[in-house]
Amino acid sequence: MSGKNFIERENQQLGKFRALPHVFKVIGLVASTLSLMGWLYVLFNQLNPPYLLVVFQDLLLISMLLITISKEKVEDEYIHQLRLVSFGTAFVAGVFHAVFQPLVNYVFEGINQPDPSSYRGFDGFFTLLIMLAFQIIIFHSLKRLA
Repeated sequence: MSGKNFIERENQQLGKFRALPHVFKVIGLVASTLSLMGWLYVLFNQLNPPYLLVVFQDLLLISMLLITISKEKVEDEYIHQLRLVSFGTAFVAGVFHAVFQPLVNYVFEGINQPDPSSYRGFDGFFTLLIMLAFQIIIFHSLKRLA
């Protein structure tokens, strides 16, 4: 194989998004529903061991990522454009959340607990959760409007 053929093929594939098959969307929906229920159950019942909360959080993020990067039944150029718009909007929402979450935490925790040692900083889980949720919601909303 010559180097030129390899580079030409790579350049052709560069702009294409390689999504997972559509069946992963169904798997992601089922897994995200189960992991959300498990996460809420562990969160509100304060079960031990505490690592169960992290396990359900990670499962929720992974299952939402499966939904996000799975193909639609009909995949065309318009779907690619909607996916691009929804990823961009989700990114902006994630940046806003990452910038303003520590400020909101500081203000509200400062009101309730004036001790600065109890201040919670940045939480990456909720930022990723918001980004993935925004992407899924915006993508499906735009798809229904079309």
